[in-house]
Amino acid sequence: MKYTKLKNYSLCILLLLLPVWAKAQRSIEFTWQKEQEYRAGKRYTEEKHYKKGKLHGVYKKLDATDNVVTKGCYVVGKRHGKWREMITMYGTYHYIQYTYRYGTLKKIYEYKGWGEKKDSIKYVTRWYNLTPDTRNYTMHEILWDVKYLGKKNEEEIYIVKKGITVYHKIKRWDKGIPWEIEEKKALYDQNGNSLGLKKHGYWAIWNEDGTLQKETWYDMGKLLRQKRYEGGKLVEDKKYSKLRR
Repeated sequence: MKYTKLKNYSLCILLLLLPVWAKAQRSIEFTWQKEQEYRAGKRYTEEKHYKKGKLHGVYKKLDATDNVVTKGCYVVGKRHGKWREMITMYGTYHYIQYTYRYGTLKKIYEYKGWGEKKDSIKYVTRWYNLTPDTRNYTMHEILWDVKYLGKKNEEEIYIVKKGITVYHKIKRWDKGIPWEIEEKKALYDQNGNSLGLKKHGYWAIWNEDGTLQKETWYDMGKLLRQKRYEGGKLVEDKKYSKLRR
């Protein structure tokens, strides 16, 4: 077992490969860069093992008071399995977890709470599935309501292909009651060029009491059907031609 100072920016470099325009991507990248800056100049030690001259087995990085800030596993010199990085620059329970497959980053998970302990009220949870790389991935993010424990404030799903968002779905709640849902999908011309995201699938708006106000269905920006409700009862149901824009 060895103990040495550590200045390892490899994860930061990996995150810099992620598209910088996506809101959640910027959040993780920015957070990790700031954490690296916060750690700079501070005293840390490593616990690491070698096999035939290459890193192998459990790896830990500890701060001056022996709190683990980095933990993971190497297999013949390559990161493998789950690696956790504690975000220590804030007074909250906040970490980013990376999942590797023999050196290749496959998943990212971020957890952020309001307090310093593990059981503090959660604030943000965020998942990335890199399929197969940092330009092709699915992102799922949930913002949690602090006042109404266990209730969601907002939930978003992005699908990104070749660095371009091809699908976006968002749900919002107010005091634990559904508020609205929107869905968009990328439209392409005959040459395969993106024409941007178009309204697609199911859209809805709810009233403050949780009853439906309006439901709408789209097909790549084309309005297909719309229902309106009053007092929880259906008062209008319109169907539109697929040629309508």
